[in-house]
Amino acid sequence: MISSTYFGDETKKILFLIFSFLFLFNLAKATLIDVEIPKSLEGSITSFFFDPSKDIIKFQFEFYNTGSTAYKARIRIDFLNDSKTLFTAWSNEKILMPGDRKNFEIYIYTNSTGNFTLRSRVYFGNEIQEKFLKIEKKNSFSPQDIFEIKNFRTYDDFVVFDVKAKKSSKDIVILPHDFPLGWIFEQKKIDFLKEGEERTIALKYYPTVWSETNLTLIIASDEGKYKTERIFEMKKESGILWLIHYIVDKLKLFLQL
Repeated sequence: MISSTYFGDETKKILFLIFSFLFLFNLAKATLIDVEIPKSLEGSITSFFFDPSKDIIKFQFEFYNTGSTAYKARIRIDFLNDSKTLFTAWSNEKILMPGDRKNFEIYIYTNSTGNFTLRSRVYFGNEIQEKFLKIEKKNSFSPQDIFEIKNFRTYDDFVVFDVKAKKSSKDIVILPHDFPLGWIFEQKKIDFLKEGEERTIALKYYPTVWSETNLTLIIASDEGKYKTERIFEMKKESGILWLIHYIVDKLKLFLQL
């Protein structure tokens, strides 16, 4: 026969273990320190390459989010002759999570030679990182005008137009130029156009304050061998004509995907 004393001793041991566990758990919980990692908004250009021997100069950037906060980033370059701005170009916008590295490509066209200054600005998370670089350009070419630009139209945040090549061409860049100060205008690149081929192009833009203005479009290819430059009036349509053109343009862009 097992005595009642045995059950009483066992019960006491179990209760002691339970209360000891609860005491230690509460003690550990009370001594935990809530450590918060400080947030930082940082980034840096980790690589940069360009070749000034061509009239179409391609700038390649790699930007690295070295902080602990996600943000959107885009790069702007200004091509300067002394204090005069010859060309301003914007990249498209990309999302960078902490630790991300993203590549950006920006193009300018110039057939001028001499010594110039390049100012690069990275806009990220409402911060700006700025650098200056001296550039010497020794070569220049006389391009052929082979592109036709037609059906130019302006919408709230993009312009659209058709481009036709009179000769087969490769590495075609569509560059907005001479747009208002403070506006952002993105670029576009096409790998190849056959002779007689037509392509519908849409370029995104972000005005500070909208107003009717002129826009210069430069289409260049084959390292500057071909180049067409035209000036268009940015003027928004309205009413039924706007609706018809909007539907037609959206359909043309969709069919090219």
